[in-house]
Amino acid sequence: MKRFIPGLMSVAALTALALGLAEPARTAEDLISYVVCRNEDIHILSLPETSPEELAGLCGYDPEAYIISLTEREDYILVTMRDAVSVTLEADGEKREIRATGGTVGDLLENFNVTVGEEDIVSHPADTPLADGMAIKIGRVTYGEAFEERSVPHGTVYQDSSSLYKGAEETLTEGSDGVERLTYRVKYIDGVETGRELVGTETVKESVDTVIARGTKVKETPKPATQPSGGNTSSGGNTSSGGNTSSGGNTSSGGNTSSGGNTSSGGNTSSGGSIPSGRSI
Repeated sequence: MKRFIPGLMSVAALTALALGLAEPARTAEDLISYVVCRNEDIHILSLPETSPEELAGLCGYDPEAYIISLTEREDYILVTMRDAVSVTLEADGEKREIRATGGTVGDLLENFNVTVGEEDIVSHPADTPLADGMAIKIGRVTYGEAFEERSVPHGTVYQDSSSLYKGAEETLTEGSDGVERLTYRVKYIDGVETGRELVGTETVKESVDTVIARGTKVKETPKPATQPSGGNTSSGGNTSSGGNTSSGGNTSSGGNTSSGGNTSSGGNTSSGGSIPSGRSI
């Protein structure tokens, strides 16, 4: 649709412009011919110098809803109005509100000279059409190195020893833990670690095993002692082979009694005493 704002141009000139037979031209030094295009709508104005926003308002458009560009031609100024979408672009720690004229995410990044690395992460594929309110975020991927030391536990080794009795142990070498150094490749997105991969291991200190001797020697059992033949046996008294036998020693029943001797009732008996012949007891 073509719309004309007359008053400063002749009817013949406007008719020629409408039929496409002529281009708008300046009618005076203080007047400028503007051709305002929005999609298929065309408006031709002849005005003193006017701002793009004012031109959009004169044609009935909200300047905030469009991206307006001016292109100066030989005899007129072409005013192009494109529908605007508001998008948010966040990259490299900076967040920008952008009014764009459509196209795709890739077009927007190219127009604003935003480079995307091979491993960078973009929130939307490059061929995604721009939409009003879209938030586009680019995560910058970088890599670094990180190091870590950790303990390597030592072991225990046993050795048989014939110099130690069974069940006995002796520590020959005191053990100690080792130390190893780990190297990681660390992935960062916008400076924040998101993962790491072990890429190398280096021994800083070797571990030393504990060595313990374990006895194998068997203890000898002592033999029982043997008694010699022809010895003395005492059972409550002394018994001597080939000698005298005393039964329990001395017994007194109101007096003393000695085996093999004389017995005196109520008196003393003396071993080895004599009884005179011819006397009765």
